[in-house]
Amino acid sequence: MSMLHTDNPTEETKQSRVHASQNSRSKRIARPGSNRPYQGTCQECGSPFAARTLEDAFCSSHCRVTFNNRRKSRGAELYDLVMAWRYERSLASTLKLFTKIAQMARSFREEDKEEREGRHSWLPVKAHIQARPHRFIPVRKPRGKKKKG
Repeated sequence: MSMLHTDNPTEETKQSRVHASQNSRSKRIARPGSNRPYQGTCQECGSPFAARTLEDAFCSSHCRVTFNNRRKSRGAELYDLVMAWRYERSLASTLKLFTKIAQMARSFREEDKEEREGRHSWLPVKAHIQARPHRFIPVRKPRGKKKKG
């Protein structure tokens, strides 16, 4: 991105803001006369709503908070079990923690089917990859030199 240079720093700042604003708007093209040009479906309640961008996922802040609180509470339970499974191997094996984790995920999905008409209560994997791509880069272990002999 090239910086615009003027003798007036205030003018340069204004021009930079306009340029940045145009870049952020390039994701969507609004219909003339509408500030909510897209039709979305709320991930929490399932109702249709007028969205500002293609990425809008909730019809209200209440639905967004409810969705995220569910994820937090479920995630906290799973986090404890996954960490125990990973770092307390003998206990995890005795308690069959991986099986318990899978059962918990299944019960979460069953709750979604019953209470949320089958709507997912998790974000798509693509959203995680876009937010933190460094976590999805395959890590290769360095190979040692083979001894001849």
